[in-house]
Amino acid sequence: MPLKKGRTYTFRIKVENKSHAAIIHGKSFINMTKRTDGTFFKDFLIPKDISEIKLGIADAAISTYEVIAWYSVE
Repeated sequence: MPLKKGRTYTFRIKVENKSHAAIIHGKSFINMTKRTDGTFFKDFLIPKDISEIKLGIADAAISTYEVIAWYSVE
């Protein structure tokens, strides 16, 4: 299911063994907030000038992020 430009979505993922998660588009990394139960979340307004978004996880903020989800944007 493609995401719609200009709409806000709430992204949630549960990854207990990683300390960072981010919404990635182009070279931009938008940090997600981690709860004590290992769930990361973020409300995110889809920009009108992108064609895809990825969710990535990592052990450190400045690290190589492993992409765990990919979304097309229309």
